[in-house]
Amino acid sequence: MPKNSEGKSSRTEALAQATEGDKFVYVHPEGAGYGQHAKGDVLTAEMTELDLTDGTEVTLLEYDADSGWPLIEWTDATGINRITTIHPDDMYLFQARN
Repeated sequence: MPKNSEGKSSRTEALAQATEGDKFVYVHPEGAGYGQHAKGDVLTAEMTELDLTDGTEVTLLEYDADSGWPLIEWTDATGINRITTIHPDDMYLFQARN
């Protein structure tokens, strides 16, 4: 993960300017899941299975009509499809899939 603000900014722009169907990969600098990152603490074993894990491919579905936050779809470790909104401050954690 880039350690400078330029790399963070370009990834933030990538998700903010994406269109429906674009694919991204969740990449956390410390390997934490998105739920763990958002909570700021370790999750239970059960919640870890359901968390968006480092390296997971996600698909942008749309932008929430009320908040404008991106809605993404992904599959958890148990094989269940999930839909999650991404806080704008966390968009840098998602790298465009080429």
